[in-house]
Amino acid sequence: MDTDNKPVPILSGYKNVSKTFTYAITYAILPLFFAYQIGTSILSEGRMVWGINGVDSIFQRISTLYGILPNEAGLPLSLLFLVIGSMLAIRYERKKYGALEIRRSYLLTTIKDAFLISLLVNPIAAFFAHGVLVIPFAKGLSAVSSFHELLPQITSAGGAGFYEELFFRVIILGSLVCLLKYVTKLSTGSQFIGVLVTAVFFSAIHFTGPMAYEFAYWRVIYLFCLGVMYGALYLKRGLAVTAWTHTFANLLVSAGLF
Repeated sequence: MDTDNKPVPILSGYKNVSKTFTYAITYAILPLFFAYQIGTSILSEGRMVWGINGVDSIFQRISTLYGILPNEAGLPLSLLFLVIGSMLAIRYERKKYGALEIRRSYLLTTIKDAFLISLLVNPIAAFFAHGVLVIPFAKGLSAVSSFHELLPQITSAGGAGFYEELFFRVIILGSLVCLLKYVTKLSTGSQFIGVLVTAVFFSAIHFTGPMAYEFAYWRVIYLFCLGVMYGALYLKRGLAVTAWTHTFANLLVSAGLF
């Protein structure tokens, strides 16, 4: 029997395609990556500085500490891991789903969905942290008044959406869920525990390093709740929507719109 002419399966439709890692890393979240990299270059006056985002900074510090890369290296270790990991993941999804039918309209749909979701995550987290429901845009555009003040916020938000979601949701949450499923044979329970554990790490890392927040119990709860929501969103909608939601949520806070 001749199998050479067997048709290649194609994964189509926004709901299916937008959940894949391939769609996110090769198309949907690239604007966040470039916003972060270009922003860091501008803010550092052309010097290669990789310390605005906490996750990116930690990987870079580890790489220079153990001599993997020299201190003046322009290529962060996180980016090297990203390229290798992405190639493996894309190859895996190609075997699992076949070819992906990605349309240009999908990106606008992802951005729209993420923005609408971002209007909910901060109020929900704030409610659990403070017991008060805050309405987005109630304060008005007050915290940012010029491009020089806005650029750091856009750069930081892009880095958070790109690097933090890759690290916490794709690497940590994905690994935990796979491990727990293997050990417990429970799908839903593994996802539930994985989301909670990842949210703890997500909250904790914001209180470490040179860019650490000042410790406060309400802030721990607030960040933990955000971590839970981002984890659940990642499992339900995939990396693309989660990364953009994280970015928009950070921008709303930075711009004084929440």
